[in-house]
Amino acid sequence: MSVDHPVSLPHPRTRQLFGSPVPPDAGWPGDLADGTTPVATSADQVARIAGTSDAMSQVDAASTVCRACPRLVSWREEVAVTRRRAFRDQPYWGRPAAGFGDPDARLLVVGLAPATR
Repeated sequence: MSVDHPVSLPHPRTRQLFGSPVPPDAGWPGDLADGTTPVATSADQVARIAGTSDAMSQVDAASTVCRACPRLVSWREEVAVTRRRAFRDQPYWGRPAAGFGDPDARLLVVGLAPATR
């Protein structure tokens, strides 16, 4: 499912206009993905991209455009379009967040969109 980007809204900090969900290479501050970032649409592709990446930054960029889980993609894009009332005047990222922290950490915490609702 692809979501239209019919309305552009100003980023709360930069005031630059963005549609929701924000497409890669649109200029969103800190976006790691660009037009050349590989997009996984299956678990096999996720494994291939992760296994052939030369740097953690490549994995992080690819994770922000991942479309391997159709139900999750549909949900996050719907949330980005039907924003909460409190943030209705702001664009929603609507994509997975990149990883952060120490790449050599002994503990990995994985979460699902904790700030969307």
